Amino acid sequence: MMKRNKVMASLLVGGTLMGVSACNTTKEQTKQNTSKVVPPVTFAFNKKGECYAKNKQNISAEEFERLTKSAGWEWQSSCMIDKNGNVTTADFYQSIVGMSPINYYFSDGQCHSFFFSNATGQNVKYDYDYRFDPKTGILDIKGHARLNIVRMTEDEVGILERISCDADGKPEYAYTVYNRLDEQTLMGVLMQRRLTVKKLILK
Repeated sequence: MMKRNKVMASLLVGGTLMGVSACNTTKEQTKQNTSKVVPPVTFAFNKKGECYAKNKQNISAEEFERLTKSAGWEWQSSCMIDKNGNVTTADFYQSIVGMSPINYYFSDGQCHSFFFSNATGQNVKYDYDYRFDPKTGILDIKGHARLNIVRMTEDEVGILERISCDADGKPEYAYTVYNRLDEQTLMGVLMQRRLTVKKLILK
């Protein structure tokens, strides 16, 4: 069972400050099932206690460009990784109150984040410059996040995140999956969340 007394000061996603807000839908608080999930990526820990992907996908700059063109990323899950490198079914956000996952889309040369904000009571959107490094697989969203992309396909994006710390201050990791949205689906999601965009100029 996942520890509930997280050290929130270290809520970083590989250096990412998560959106401190409530989810736009009420989440059922249930006991966490820590049975194993078998993802297409396997994980291990080094001697420093840092988690890494053993079979991380090599993503070229051209492939990243193609898969972010006319596309968005909608959060699907953030499953915790146990000390043996196993991905569990314990989802980080099911035990967190006052925080929601962040979604992204790419347009007009920028990366745009959007999520529900409890502070404003509505969905909000922020715009950032970004850079992808094909050597490391790191997506650097300037002033916001450093996402460690370990898998990227036509349908999904998989990210290894240092998502929190436990009560002893040890880092905890999660494997986060985003659904990749095409242009039409993305527009529908933005409209549903009442996020107005003057003109959605997709790359």
